[in-house]
Amino acid sequence: MRPRAVISCKARGGARVRTPAGLGGPACEAVAKVRPGALYSRRALTGAPKAGTLAEVSALAITRSRCCILLAIVAGAFLLSGCLSAREQAKLAEFPRNRVFQPESIGELPRGKDHGFGEMNRSGAQSLCLLMLAPDAMLKKRYHAEHDLTVFVVSGSAIVQVEETRYSVNPGAAVFLPRMTAYAVMPHESEKGFTAIMVFSPAFDEKDTILED
Repeated sequence: MRPRAVISCKARGGARVRTPAGLGGPACEAVAKVRPGALYSRRALTGAPKAGTLAEVSALAITRSRCCILLAIVAGAFLLSGCLSAREQAKLAEFPRNRVFQPESIGELPRGKDHGFGEMNRSGAQSLCLLMLAPDAMLKKRYHAEHDLTVFVVSGSAIVQVEETRYSVNPGAAVFLPRMTAYAVMPHESEKGFTAIMVFSPAFDEKDTILED
């Protein structure tokens, strides 16, 4: 005769396994006075119609419970996001790192390179880029069809050509370049070269750079 499993919240002996009654009620203890590996009724332990070992039944119950908890967490997150203001949601989001820029943190161009350009940080609406030019280099004339650009001079001096007009710029100067505005940068000859911060809005996309002859 197949050994029987007895559902009881007060175990007095035998193998003991905690499992939710009917996958939703209070947890009870299954007491089985049987040898290890014996078969038990899943209907009796978890409400499922098939039979399996006590370990299988317990694993099934635990897995289902974890799925229910996960669904509850996801549902709670959706409800919470609907109750928070835009500012509160932004505070919970991951902001860009390194939001403070210090000019003294800029290194030098690698030996053998006459220019350098890289993105330092970005958000969904803008990006912060670093431009470095050697004294004998230049940024060829170009424009951006879908980006507004502001250039802040950090060190060195240069001639910035905006369309057909040329401006001499020094540290502290800012050059605003709306989209579809052509520009070029030609450093004055010096030992340090030219360094500037370029702020693109929206965030920089290399495909939106169009060179002009």
